[in-house]
Amino acid sequence: DTADAYMSRRHARINIRRLSDSSIRVEISNAENKNPTYVNGHILEQEDTIVLHDNDVIKMGQTDVRVKMKK
Repeated sequence: DTADAYMSRRHARINIRRLSDSSIRVEISNAENKNPTYVNGHILEQEDTIVLHDNDVIKMGQTDVRVKMKK
């Protein structure tokens, strides 16, 4: 839940996958909404899928979320 009126209910899609070498891959893509999503200040286009890294910043509406990868 959020009070951010500029964030959609389904704003972005985050997928987490364990790779064959046991590492984790985290990806973000747009969830087909009209409100933009930004990763590190760059707009995420409808067809984009971006791999996320530690300390990346996702902006949805007026909310910033910092990615923290556990080591």
